[in-house]
Amino acid sequence: MATKSERAWEGLESIDVSQPTRTNRHIDEPDIAPPPDPPQRTPPRKIEPEPDPFELVKERYRVNLPELLRWNIASTPDQEHVQEDRPTKYLMFDNYYEPVMVKGVRGIDIPLQNGEEQIIYWWFYRKSYGFGYRVCAMGQLELAHKLKWGKERVIGYIESLIVKGHIRKLEEFPPFRNYRAQIFEVMLPRKLLEDYVNNLADEKRRKVALKALEKLRRKLG
Repeated sequence: MATKSERAWEGLESIDVSQPTRTNRHIDEPDIAPPPDPPQRTPPRKIEPEPDPFELVKERYRVNLPELLRWNIASTPDQEHVQEDRPTKYLMFDNYYEPVMVKGVRGIDIPLQNGEEQIIYWWFYRKSYGFGYRVCAMGQLELAHKLKWGKERVIGYIESLIVKGHIRKLEEFPPFRNYRAQIFEVMLPRKLLEDYVNNLADEKRRKVALKALEKLRRKLG
């Protein structure tokens, strides 16, 4: 009679290892959930460029230079500023420029420009009135590049013209991103002269200034 181990060995030898093992045992396989849907990609929101606040109100500063140059400034206390039929006393610049801002008129103490300030002012004038506005955007680096000057030198002369009242920085329009430089108001020479005379509270000084204006007016024809 075969032993237990011999029977086991006989059982192993009777197995055909080349055939798959069969079993009646049922194996419960877990349900496999389908993969989740990929997340929906929200298309990037189109960002509209922020409008330049100056461009929104730019037309407010438009001027008609030939129309402005028709005005003759009163030169006696009993006169008024008169608008002529055509532009008078001007060349490329307002012809009041040289006596009012450069040479000076006896009896009128408007601060004058030195040579470097005249160059700076010319660019401001060209970029403002040359394009039909009394204001313009002007950057320090832009001027430094045009004039081949150092930036600090340019800044110094701009500040000097501001102090003298020949240009004015509009604080409500600072540089806009990397798109637009600081906005400046540029004083037309005859407008600067008009404001000076109109703001003279001292009657004696006013009479002296008006007398000086009368001489200037005759000189300019």
